[in-house]
Amino acid sequence: MDKNVKVLSVIITIVFSIIFAFINKAVSAGVILGCLISLLYIQLLTINMNETLVEQQSSTKLIISKLFRLSIIIISMLIAMIIPEKINIFGVFFGLMIFKISLLILALKRKGGE
Repeated sequence: MDKNVKVLSVIITIVFSIIFAFINKAVSAGVILGCLISLLYIQLLTINMNETLVEQQSSTKLIISKLFRLSIIIISMLIAMIIPEKINIFGVFFGLMIFKISLLILALKRKGGE
């Protein structure tokens, strides 16, 4: 994974966390949780794809790893639903999208630089 994407994701998360900390601390906590889960998801995806390319994996192992990665996202959303006064579900959703937003920003920046 490109290091620039991780750095940009963390910077965006920090900026939005600080902004939302003054407005609503639950949203700020949700953004942080969502970003951490997103980075964990991408890291696990990278590890799984590296293993898939190096050695042939069974389809069962691929399905289990996909379900495990998706369960991490589901658990983060459930945590936000269980304790909404501490973690906002919309903040978690936005935190999960930060990585994708970072990819989009860097792709547009690279396309504009051509």
